[in-house]
Amino acid sequence: MAAAVRLTGLSPLGVRVDAEPGQDVRELPVRKLRHLARTKLVVLLRGFTGPADPEELAGWAESWGSQGPVLDSDEEPAGGRVPIHWDGLGHPEIPEFQIFACVRSGSGGHTTFTDTARLAADADPETLRRWQAVSVTYRVRGTGARTPVVAAHPVHGTPVLRFHEPADEDAPLAGWPDHQFDGLPADEVPGFLGELRAALRDPKYQYVHAWREGDFLIADNHTLLHGRESGAAGRHLRRVHILSPH
Repeated sequence: MAAAVRLTGLSPLGVRVDAEPGQDVRELPVRKLRHLARTKLVVLLRGFTGPADPEELAGWAESWGSQGPVLDSDEEPAGGRVPIHWDGLGHPEIPEFQIFACVRSGSGGHTTFTDTARLAADADPETLRRWQAVSVTYRVRGTGARTPVVAAHPVHGTPVLRFHEPADEDAPLAGWPDHQFDGLPADEVPGFLGELRAALRDPKYQYVHAWREGDFLIADNHTLLHGRESGAAGRHLRRVHILSPH
């Protein structure tokens, strides 16, 4: 990493990289940023100049390797809660990273990131066995994808959790999947959901990010599950996915 930057640990996971005034994020070595993201899971880049529009963000993402289109999300006047999930459900290749760019911070609507590798490692053996027995079939517009709740990290094989939390019954989300649980009786599903939701929001494993205008944030999509608290009034984020290099 460039000598001018300062690294500060975030709690309970992640690292913040602070720039000198006027320093461009694109000056940072991608190889070192990728290593930081794999080891720290969340890399917050604060105080940098950088890509000013979707085209420039896509150009920076290309320097990481292959990537998807830039999602330009402008929350006006307020955004509701987004359940905890990972990006890439049903796609042939799951993105390894997300790169976020904050155009406007707005108020509320913090983004949450949960370290599921540490959560799985800390779970007692009986709890982990129960989670490992469950798979979920997610269906969106007739297309289904079946995923075990506990899976192997595709880079290093560590157990991680793969879960799309159901949407609130009173606040359905367009395009959010329906769920079919396999591996436990139907009458045990509510208890399982309650247990898993509580575990994924345990402050020991969840970093809650309050956005500032100009923030860039890199997140490990293989290890983390992420979501959004309600009330993202006036916030404008851009996001691009990065696939693992081959």
